[in-house]
Amino acid sequence: MTKKGFPLLDWNIIIKFFKQILITKIMKTSKKAWLSAIASLVLLIAISFTFAFKSADTSKAITGKKVLQYFYRYTSSSTSQADIQNIANYQRSNLSCDGANHVCGVYLATDKPQGQQPVATQFNAVKSDLWLSEQAATPTLSSISMRD
Repeated sequence: MTKKGFPLLDWNIIIKFFKQILITKIMKTSKKAWLSAIASLVLLIAISFTFAFKSADTSKAITGKKVLQYFYRYTSSSTSQADIQNIANYQRSNLSCDGANHVCGVYLATDKPQGQQPVATQFNAVKSDLWLSEQAATPTLSSISMRD
């Protein structure tokens, strides 16, 4: 006879059985947990290296596109196509402008010292839009500013 209440059951065997099941489950869970932890750590290290060695570009927006934050002012009073599309007529400036009829300047991604011309490749990418904006008397790109 065993413990009080259940004369046909041997509680020692039942307890031993449950201990064995629990220990086996804990060991399996523990192995899985350790493997998961190690895999997570490897992933975290890989992500850290990716961001650590990526060049920092402060002009990136959340979307990953460059923010056009540096203004290059149109310095000529001429409204001819040749002058509006001439890089020599644009200089880096902190002064932007408002208006609606004529090209005043353009925002580009690269900062240069005050009075310097923009980067040629960036300017060449928008110079046809500068002329279209002048013809339409309205900006064709959000990076183009107009004046009266």
